Amino acid sequence: MESVWEDERKRKHMLTAKSNARKVQKATASCVIDPRNSNLVNYWDAITTTALMYVALVTPYEVGFVEPSNQIDGLFITNRIVDLVFIFDCVLQFFLMVSVSTAEGTMWVSSPAKISRIYLRGWFPIDAASIGVSVFDYIGLEEFSIAESVASSNASDGVTDASNAAGLSQLRTLRVLRALRLIKLSKLLTGLRVVKRWEVKVAINYPALSLGKCCIGMLLLSHWFACIWGLQASFAESKLDTWFGGYNLCVADTTVIGGLRCVGAAESYVAALYWAVMTLTSIGYGDISATQGNIGEHVVATLIMISGAIGWGLVLGVIVGNLSNLDPDGDLFTQTMSELNKMMGREELPNEMRIRLREYFHQTQHVRMTNKRSELLALMSPNLQAEVAWECSKGWLSKIWFLEGSSNAFLVRLSLRLTARVFAPGEIAPAGPMYIVHRGIALFGGRVKGPGRLMGEDMIIISSPRLQNRYSARAMTFLAVFTITREDLNETASNFPKAAKLIRRKALQLAMKRAFVVEAKKAKVLRQDWSEPTES
Repeated sequence: MESVWEDERKRKHMLTAKSNARKVQKATASCVIDPRNSNLVNYWDAITTTALMYVALVTPYEVGFVEPSNQIDGLFITNRIVDLVFIFDCVLQFFLMVSVSTAEGTMWVSSPAKISRIYLRGWFPIDAASIGVSVFDYIGLEEFSIAESVASSNASDGVTDASNAAGLSQLRTLRVLRALRLIKLSKLLTGLRVVKRWEVKVAINYPALSLGKCCIGMLLLSHWFACIWGLQASFAESKLDTWFGGYNLCVADTTVIGGLRCVGAAESYVAALYWAVMTLTSIGYGDISATQGNIGEHVVATLIMISGAIGWGLVLGVIVGNLSNLDPDGDLFTQTMSELNKMMGREELPNEMRIRLREYFHQTQHVRMTNKRSELLALMSPNLQAEVAWECSKGWLSKIWFLEGSSNAFLVRLSLRLTARVFAPGEIAPAGPMYIVHRGIALFGGRVKGPGRLMGEDMIIISSPRLQNRYSARAMTFLAVFTITREDLNETASNFPKAAKLIRRKALQLAMKRAFVVEAKKAKVLRQDWSEPTES
């Protein structure tokens, strides 16, 4: 009774899953975009990636080293263009299908209402924050103009009392507000959406990608540390009390606003980057360091040192790990050769045999690739196994003449039975199985067989084994073949009646041809015997 209820529960669960799938398909609106097959999304991903690179590189530099301006310059306009890109990207997310994991499996949501709910609960707060902080640019544009005019007026009138200090304090407050624009860096997290889409569209060498990410990560970390090192100096009462003064990047000058004359943003950035790379890589020459007595600078430097040490250690670990996995096939082959050399030395094999063994193992790439393919196929679903196996083997299966007209399903099953083998020059391939030459040259029945040729296909003649050629193939060079036995062929065909019938018909036709040849040879021998004169 419990079994009946359990079966009924499973049946209802399957019906519910199918019903949900149909509802999802019906809910697909014309305004919803499928990112898997949309060229628009591909182009837009390239645009957003460019905008993210701008935010990662230019925004920290601008906040850390570029002095606020009361003008609408090229940098201001570029920032607004980036904001428009982010706004459009935020709107676009409401119309992009998303994949979600449910009890029924991974499904693509195409309902606009569900897409909106998923986005609002997920990436929307980060996208909104990265757009909203741009308001500080507009506030700073007006407030900085007022603060600058006050400080300039006080400087020209020779006022050095609390009024001037208030103006400078207001400028520092504006710098703090501008520093909040670093919240835009949170937008970089949304780049994971783009990376995830490209992972299924492009073939990626993951060890190489990981090494590339480490290099880019180190450069970005150095860049950000340099910008933080420059930003913290702008919060001090006077840059003369920071590393700017200690490195002579700023000098006292009462003729300018603030009483300081500093080098340009580019030169300051290069000096800060120099310090950041030294700190990150633990070199630390010490020519640029935290200013004595500046507690805030010491705190920032300490935090950067701790973060840099952790980041540098992680990067070194990833680099070492990925270098060892960059060529897994090559590493496996090297390990195999090392074990072979140890075995030959332990068993004291003759030197000539050692050379032949090493040469043979260098030619077994065909076997290794086929075994690796079988391992990958075993991880796939049955349908994917069939599709991939067919694509990989259809070129060789088309060479088998007695399989012409067979169903693809049968050919796929048969392709999974193919075994890869390699024969050294001079070796004999035993008679019995059928061989498909993949690479190399063989001598079979007095004929040369090259890539794509068959050997031993008459194994299908079961009723009259005497009609089979009992030749054995001899490898003239290193011979890589795919092979299948008659037992495997018959076992596979037993599940496909039409294929089995086709093979029997082809076997009968081949047997009849061979029988005619045999009978013709017998008749020729008899004629020769009758034509010879008898002794009297």
